[in-house]
Amino acid sequence: MAINPKDFNHRYEKLSTGHNYHFIDQYPQGDHRLNVPTLLLVHGFPDCWYGWRHQIKAWAIQGWRVVVPDKLGYGGTDQPKDIRGYTTKSLCADLAALLDLIGVQRVILVGHDWGAETVWRFCLWYPERVRAVIAYCTFK
Repeated sequence: MAINPKDFNHRYEKLSTGHNYHFIDQYPQGDHRLNVPTLLLVHGFPDCWYGWRHQIKAWAIQGWRVVVPDKLGYGGTDQPKDIRGYTTKSLCADLAALLDLIGVQRVILVGHDWGAETVWRFCLWYPERVRAVIAYCTFK
C-alpha cells in the first residue's frame, strides 16, 4: 500500500539561524506531549524527508516522536545561494535550532549517507543534546 505524504504532520518554521525549514513532526498516535522520546532522522544525498516515510510511521506507532527535516537545500527548506550555509557546522547549528524550536533537549540521532556524517558531527559539537546515535551507509 502506498504511503500518502499528506498523512504526515508537516511543519514550516523559521529557525533562530534565519533559515526556513520544512520538517515532519510526527507524534505517536497524534499525542502532542513533549515528554515522549524523540528520534531525529537526517537524510543523505540526494534525498528528502520522504525517504524515511516507512520508518516514520513504524516508529511513531511504537511510541516515538519522529522529527525529520528536509536539510538545507532540499525539498521545502530554504535553498540559499551563499555556500556558507551548507557547511557541516552550519547544518548542525540548524538542527540544534530546530530542536530548540520544538522544545526537545536531547534526541536519538539517525543519519543515512551524508546524514550520517552530519549526525556524527552533531555529536561532536552538541554532545549534551544526544541520547544515542545511529549512522549507516557512511563513506570515506
